[in-house]
Amino acid sequence: MPGLDATEGALTLNAIERETLQVRLYSTLVAAYGDYTTACLEVTRMRDAVLPRLARAEQAADHAWRAGAISYLEWAQLQRLRMVALHCQLQTAIQAQRALIELQRLTGQAIVAGVHATSQDTSPQ
Repeated sequence: MPGLDATEGALTLNAIERETLQVRLYSTLVAAYGDYTTACLEVTRMRDAVLPRLARAEQAADHAWRAGAISYLEWAQLQRLRMVALHCQLQTAIQAQRALIELQRLTGQAIVAGVHATSQDTSPQ
């Protein structure tokens, strides 16, 4: 029967389309989670490793400048490097927030980010 064969073919096609959509959704979820995790790790790395070192270098340069050992330009360059690092940390935190919003949109559930990733103090030390 041609009508029955056509109906079975349509059902098979619908199942394949559904599976394709599920795979696409899953891959989008994995990508969003990867983006979120990577951004959170980068924010943490900046906070724990990069920014404290730049702050210490800036303080040392301040003392050296006051003692006349380095020029103001060298001290200002370290200040600029620290501000650039703070800006990068902020941009990365924004990326993490966007990825979290995408995860919430895809899952339809409110996801509370860990305290370690979103509420870090990014003010100068």
